[in-house]
Amino acid sequence: MRNKRLMYVIFIFLFSLCMNGSVSANTVEEIKIDNVNFPDAIFRKRIIYYDTDKNGYLSSDELTKITSIYFDGGDSNLERNIASLKGIEYLTDLKAIHLHETNITNLDLSRNSKLTRVSILNPNTEELTLPKDSKITEIRISNYKPNKLYVGMLSELKKLQLVNCMNITVLDVTNNNKIKSINISRDTTTKDKLRQINIGKKEQLKYLSLNKLASLRKISIGKTPVLDGVHITNCRKLKSINTTKMPKLRKLNVERCILKSLNITKNTKLQTLNCSNNKLTKLNVRKNKLLKILKCNDNKIKSLKLNKNKKLVNLNCKNNNIKYLNICNIRLRNIRCDKKVMISK
Repeated sequence: MRNKRLMYVIFIFLFSLCMNGSVSANTVEEIKIDNVNFPDAIFRKRIIYYDTDKNGYLSSDELTKITSIYFDGGDSNLERNIASLKGIEYLTDLKAIHLHETNITNLDLSRNSKLTRVSILNPNTEELTLPKDSKITEIRISNYKPNKLYVGMLSELKKLQLVNCMNITVLDVTNNNKIKSINISRDTTTKDKLRQINIGKKEQLKYLSLNKLASLRKISIGKTPVLDGVHITNCRKLKSINTTKMPKLRKLNVERCILKSLNITKNTKLQTLNCSNNKLTKLNVRKNKLLKILKCNDNKIKSLKLNKNKKLVNLNCKNNNIKYLNICNIRLRNIRCDKKVMISK
């Protein structure tokens, strides 16, 4: 009798566990679509679109369907007026976000850990929080107001583009070992504050572009074995750049800086060089036998030996101190030099 009672108790206990497990497995956490969870009416209207059963809630299945958010104020006055993305923390399957010319100034993406692409091109971005454990591969940000932007935790980052981020003083990407492209620029007359960029050793970096960074004084860059193109232009405080650890470099543009020297003897793959409008007094291109385009005008160069540059087709060496130029056995298509220069063909 006791055994039967014991078995009955065990049966009830196990049955209860199964029932509870069944209930738990089928319990769906739903997010109510209201002004508490989604305070901004424009954002809320967009979210309603994903409520496919029209019950006023987002089910877990409906939430998984929201993988991208796109608001472009340049195309729509209505979208320009969106001011908050509060509620985006519920969209845990979000992979891409694009904001262009909206009124959103503060954006917290800390809970959107599946994000891969972030594009925030707003007039005034005052605060941006990125997820720490992140899969982000691409970031585009413009008009970022804070003086710091930390991207070191983005281990999957491959592309970084910053435009008019005027208050950042130091940018460090030394921990972003998978980065392939870095593009930082300014297209306004307002002076930026970026003084130093730390890049470090980058095995996968292929492209580096820095333009109109008026305060930039130092670029720290290590071994970059696949770097193909470097464009560092209109950086009027930059006195030096080290390219000796860029063995695959084919295109180098460093015009309108204040470089006093440029060592390109290790860049034997170089095909295009623009170092115009600097303060160079000499330029050695004898190791650059693949060079096709050379623009070194508006410097203080005294002599230019081109006898090793048989593939050169375009040369501009105007406004230097060059007196003699030997271009024998070079099939130049275009040449620009001062009238006073004696040319040997």
